[in-house]
Amino acid sequence: MAPSAERPLWQGSATLDIPHGRGCQQAETVVIGGGIAGLSTAFHLARNGHDVAVLNAGTALGLATRASAGIITGQLVRNTPASIMKRLGKEDGSRLLEAVAASPRETFTLIREQNLACGAMPNGFLAPFFGNGQRERQTVADWQPWRQDMSLLDAKQTAQLTGCQGYAGAVLDRSGGGVNPAAYADELARRIMEEGGRVFNSCRVTSVTRDTGHGAARWLVSFPGGEFVARNVILAANGGNQFLHRALRHAVLPLPVLEVATAPVSPALRKVILPQRHALTDLATDVFSIRFDTEGHLITAAPAPEHFDWARIEDSINDRLQKAIPGWERLPLEFAWTGTAWLRSDCVPRMPILDEGLLAIQACNGRGLAINTLAGGDAANWILSAGRDLPRLPTSRPRAVPGFMLLRHVPRLIMTAARLRARVTQMIKRPAA
Repeated sequence: MAPSAERPLWQGSATLDIPHGRGCQQAETVVIGGGIAGLSTAFHLARNGHDVAVLNAGTALGLATRASAGIITGQLVRNTPASIMKRLGKEDGSRLLEAVAASPRETFTLIREQNLACGAMPNGFLAPFFGNGQRERQTVADWQPWRQDMSLLDAKQTAQLTGCQGYAGAVLDRSGGGVNPAAYADELARRIMEEGGRVFNSCRVTSVTRDTGHGAARWLVSFPGGEFVARNVILAANGGNQFLHRALRHAVLPLPVLEVATAPVSPALRKVILPQRHALTDLATDVFSIRFDTEGHLITAAPAPEHFDWARIEDSINDRLQKAIPGWERLPLEFAWTGTAWLRSDCVPRMPILDEGLLAIQACNGRGLAINTLAGGDAANWILSAGRDLPRLPTSRPRAVPGFMLLRHVPRLIMTAARLRARVTQMIKRPAA
């Protein structure tokens, strides 16, 4: 019998004991948000002997982190190196591209050096495409000044490495891969506390204000049942940042996403589907994404449904896998869960400096694990250098999305329309009986 409610795949550490924050406390730096951006920031500070405290709103670390598929990749979302250079200019554009290219390597290096038990699979990332490949060929060429770990595959190579049919080729990013995102978050928290930093759950921050009673350079961070006084504050609450500073209000758009994982795939099919254990997200508007976890579950995604109907979701997912993968054997779903990806309208990750000692990380865009790991390291360097070492991501303030109340529905509508268009196209191509 199919479950009637969500069942997340990712489980973190059962032994990690994180206290609830209470009372009035102090720290040199307060990080708001217990996802990868905030935890990476705090770890890089704590390992340098800095007094840091992480305030996480929920009872488990990283709500958006745990809702992801765990894909690690250093590719842009809805942008190319050329469009970034045109938008940001040579200096800022080059710094951003360097950061995006470096983010998977920095992530897997951190995991390896700190011995983080998070199911890391640094096997590479594939971005298959349809069409003649001219855009993708140009994109790979444009990346060359910043990276040499990206290459273009033809249709035959793509079919061999994906087990999928119909693609004209793929971009191979050898630096990418996947992790268990919940375990990654919990392992970072463990290392923060081992290095002397503090992590607190159930601290939903309600305000960040200047603390005039402790000097102009200090901040008062308030939450139900307590407060922190700090010299520096990092806003790393993903979509929640917009409620903590007026400059961030309506600067990101929500995209509800459904992630699922099948029962373990048969050994025979596992030799065909992603045989080298790459992660895969194609470049179609109607995005198709698959990867294996360490137990052989196949993880894929779809637009979040209005109503959670497990049986209907299971049929829809299997139908799509059957169309994409020759020989797919229909499997029950063992896990299904929803989350929200937060997208900037230009899909450019940023780290706006909002005030003295106040910086925000706005780097998700639905592909945030690697870039947020890097952003956390850069945020820590900014604090440790007293603001001299600027982050590699753009630090200018974001613009609010005009007509936010209407446009906040656009990402979901685009994904739904793309899925409908793909279904209609499939019906038209289907041969008559």
